[in-house]
Amino acid sequence: MFERFSGQARHVVVSAQEEARELDHNYIGTEHLLLGLLTSDSLASASLNALGYTRDDVQAKVVATVGRGKASPGGHIPFTPRAKKVLELSLREALQLKHNYIGTEHILLGLLREGEGMAAQILADKHPLDRIRGEVLTRIESPAPREVHGAGRTPAAHDVLALAAELAGEGPVGSHHILEAMLQQPDSAAAKVLGDAGIDLDQLAAKLDQVSVEDTADDTPQQAAARQLELSVTDETVTVVLRDPASLELGKQIVQLNGGPLAARGPQLELLGRLWTAVNDWLATTARALAPPPEVAPEVAEKLFTRGRPSRFRRRRAS
Repeated sequence: MFERFSGQARHVVVSAQEEARELDHNYIGTEHLLLGLLTSDSLASASLNALGYTRDDVQAKVVATVGRGKASPGGHIPFTPRAKKVLELSLREALQLKHNYIGTEHILLGLLREGEGMAAQILADKHPLDRIRGEVLTRIESPAPREVHGAGRTPAAHDVLALAAELAGEGPVGSHHILEAMLQQPDSAAAKVLGDAGIDLDQLAAKLDQVSVEDTADDTPQQAAARQLELSVTDETVTVVLRDPASLELGKQIVQLNGGPLAARGPQLELLGRLWTAVNDWLATTARALAPPPEVAPEVAEKLFTRGRPSRFRRRRAS
């Protein structure tokens, strides 16, 4: 895998080892990969810095959480299973973005996708992980990558991108969020061009409320896969069916490597136990998300759930 790493990405891996040595840790965890990212001059560090993360702050949180080791480790320092998973996910992120290399941005996306290690916990203390992911993807897709090397943004561009991230919420920032954010900056050059072209901003905002990202370049792999996911429940079974190509490929790979389906015995029982835990955690989280607050009557909650979101653009203009 490392042969696909860019020079900066390899530097991050080396820096992660140095960060572990500095803290006298005899392992390289996700937290050390995060520290390595923050010591680089890269797209990943630019994304993190823009959201207020610094190497010193993250190191202080690591020390406060796990402390320092008792002695400096010698020789090779191994990766933890979670750190290995992050590096594997970085490859998957690169493939999903159709990139033929693994850069610092893919390592950061891998940290976010893993979602449970110390690095993800530290990041989530300041911003939702999806907000950070949106920032990274915006920079990846930006037609002006010069920003990573020091060129700045105009005040209007800064406000538009910040508002786009806010509009996206916990989801990735899409072109429709950026366009909607432009409409809310009437003094920007983009808004003036739209107005001079005879485009009615209120009509455009109404169109944005109705837009679907399906079959567009704003459709993320996760959203496309989720549309193919099926959950069915009977009196005796709960069935989750994944039909997306990525899941199918991984499933086939597991069966091939195992020489058949996983069996609920021996070492494989632990693997299936992890799957059970992950599925039940997701079911519990989904149930909590769909449950109405105790003080809201069921019929009121149903209306709130089905009525959809009003136009944020019109709401902001009216306020």
